[in-house]
Formats: sequence, structure tokens, C-alpha cells
Amino acid sequence: MVILCVSGGTIFNVVYVFEVYYLPLQQAMELSKSQVGMLLGVFGAFSMLSYGPGGWLADRFSSRKLITIAMLFTGGTGFLYAGFPGYKVALALHALWGICISLVFWNAMIKATRNWAPSLMAVLFLSTTLCVASKMVSDPLSIMPSNLTVSLASSSNMSPLLKVYIKSMMLAQLVSQA
Repeated sequence: MVILCVSGGTIFNVVYVFEVYYLPLQQAMELSKSQVGMLLGVFGAFSMLSYGPGGWLADRFSSRKLITIAMLFTGGTGFLYAGFPGYKVALALHALWGICISLVFWNAMIKATRNWAPSLMAVLFLSTTLCVASKMVSDPLSIMPSNLTVSLASSSNMSPLLKVYIKSMMLAQLVSQA
């Protein structure tokens, strides 16, 4: 379960690195703001188109194999991206990540979560995974192994609605354990 949570939180870091390091990446790759927007738009479009068929794929193949393939592919192409490729290669990578993450990874993760955890725990686990993922993207240096949940619920740059949601999930988890 821990590996599933970590993979769900980290697979998006390659794509959303622009949110954290926008200016340094834009300058290093010599991109205009429109080109950066196009990269993220291509990822979003390919993700949206791949999401539906991903459910079919997750029903036909092992979640473990699909998650492994997606993580290896995304990590491998992330190394290519780390070399600051040209704009056309970056566009192709973002399209491939959209396909890989939505077609191969996301639905397999949802299926694995449902299969491994009882219904309430699956909801808590998935919500925790999404919160950790958003925290890793928005402020990766603030995540410390000690007391991660408290760090998430008390973060000053998080919306009040998300804080209430996280605290309610923490309370629900405590109630379910009692």
C-alpha cells in the first residue's frame, strides 16, 4: 500500500515540475509562456482522451504490471526530459505521459486501491494519496517523513476547504479504528 501511495504521488511530478520550477525550466529550455502552456495543454488533452480506454485496460490486465510499466516508462522518459530536450521532443514527451499516466497508470491504481482496501479505507487511502501528490507538487521540500498528515493539514499555502477535507479524513480514520 505504501508503494502504491508513493507511486500515485510521484508519477505526476515529472509532468507538473513546471508548477514548481516554472521560470528556471522555461529559461533552461528556452521556451515562451505559450509553449509552456502548450506542453501542459497537450498533456491534459492526451490524458483526457486516454482516461476512458484506461478503464478497459485496467479490467483486462494485472494492476501490478500496468503500474510497473507506467512507472518505468514515465521515469525513463523523465531522464530524457532532464536533459532539456527541444520543444518538439518535449511536446512528444508530454503527449506520451498523458497517455501513459491516464491509460496505463491511473485506472490500474484505482483498481488496486479498491482490491486491496475495504471500502472506507479505500476512500481514505485514495484521498491521502491525492493530498500527498498535491503537496509534493506544490511544495516538495516541506514533506518530511515525521508526521506527514499533520504537516498536510496545517500547511499555510493550502486552501481552507482542502484543510477541512484532510482533517475530516483524519477524523474518519480515527473513528474507523476505534
